[in-house]
Parts: sequence; structure tokens; C-alpha cells
Amino acid sequence: MSLSKLLLMLFVFVSNLNAQNPASTIWLFKIRDMFVKLLGLKTAGCEEDVREEITSFKGNVGEKIALFQVRARAENEIFTGQDDDHLNFGLSFYLEHEEDKYVISLITIVKLNNISGKIYFAFVKPIHIILMPMILHRLKNRLLNT
Repeated sequence: MSLSKLLLMLFVFVSNLNAQNPASTIWLFKIRDMFVKLLGLKTAGCEEDVREEITSFKGNVGEKIALFQVRARAENEIFTGQDDDHLNFGLSFYLEHEEDKYVISLITIVKLNNISGKIYFAFVKPIHIILMPMILHRLKNRLLNT
């Protein structure tokens, strides 16, 4: 297992949340950003800021890309997340090596802090159900080609 593979997973994941997406994905994120602004919540930041974060990112605890701040790191896992007024979330990028293959796990933890968090999550959960399989498919293809 390699930390560089984990970092690549995180890079690909975040870049797939960025502008290198099909129009449908970009459209979903624009809707999300409009919605969260109405609730007064944080957005991921502008594309240029995220690109700059990606180029300087080393995966150290405390560093961040978009909304994903590294909270803990091990040889086979990077745990990211963010706490906000409406909800706290954590996302673990976990990589296992089994015989001749890698097994990628993304584990999400969400704690809803108030009514804004419940409203937000009710809106975003269905979008995540659509986006995550697409992002994981791209992640798998990118890792297979490195």
C-alpha cells in the first residue's frame, strides 16, 4: 500500500468535484452551490483556489483541498473532513491491497447539527447517490492507468 496512491485518490476525487466534469456534474454542483449560499453555508471555493491547493498538497494533517481538510493520515488511509454550523462531515479514503488488486473504500460520516443541516442533507443526499458512483468509476480508471 502506498501513500502516493492514497494522495492520488484524493487528487482525483477532488478534481472530479471540480471543473473537469461532464456538463451534468457541473450543473449539479452549481445547483448545490446556489442552494448552500441561500442557507448561508460554505462552498468549496473558486476553481483557481482549488487548483492551487491541489498543486501544493502533500497530504499532511491540517492541509486542505476545497472542503477536505486532512485530519489524520496513515499508510493506507487519509481521513478528511470539516466541521460547520449546519453539519460535520468526515470522509475516509482507505486503500487495501489484496493479492493482485487494490480495494478502494470511501467512508462518509455525517453529523447533522441543526435544522439547516437536515435541510441541506435532504437536498444533497440524492445528488451524492448519483455522483459518487461516477466519481468512484473515474477514480478506479485513473488508479488503473498509473
